[in-house]
Amino acid sequence: MNVGDIMTGKPLTVKLDDGVEKIYFIFNTQHVRHLPVVEKGKMVGFLSDRDLKKIMPKTARKVMRTNGKTYSVLENSLPHGALMFMRSNVEGYIVEPLKVREIMHTEVFTVSPTDDITNAATLMAEKKIGALPVLDNGKLVGIVTTTDVLRG
Repeated sequence: MNVGDIMTGKPLTVKLDDGVEKIYFIFNTQHVRHLPVVEKGKMVGFLSDRDLKKIMPKTARKVMRTNGKTYSVLENSLPHGALMFMRSNVEGYIVEPLKVREIMHTEVFTVSPTDDITNAATLMAEKKIGALPVLDNGKLVGIVTTTDVLRG
């Protein structure tokens, strides 16, 4: 069985300059855990719900620091109790909203629709990742997850 037989075609995508609050909203309303980042028709990165969780505070704090960056987390009026993620300077003043480009992975493992699902499963297990973008001649055509592989 090939990846193309079990993948989800036409996955939801986001752009480099989308705000992280949009990602939070998508993860919580569309019930997906992985999002390819696409710019000008080309996949340039990948996000998982774990990437978002890494920048979320464990308790209700106004300012948090991670990976040498400082973030303010502010509650706002977005649906489903969403949080507004903002990049801040050291003094805690808000500079601008945090963007997808700041938390996405740029080194992304991919598969093609013709790859065997066993190879995709092995790659996901070895790299400890839950999904792989599916590219056909460099174009994003789908996404395959561990759930897809188990169902296949």
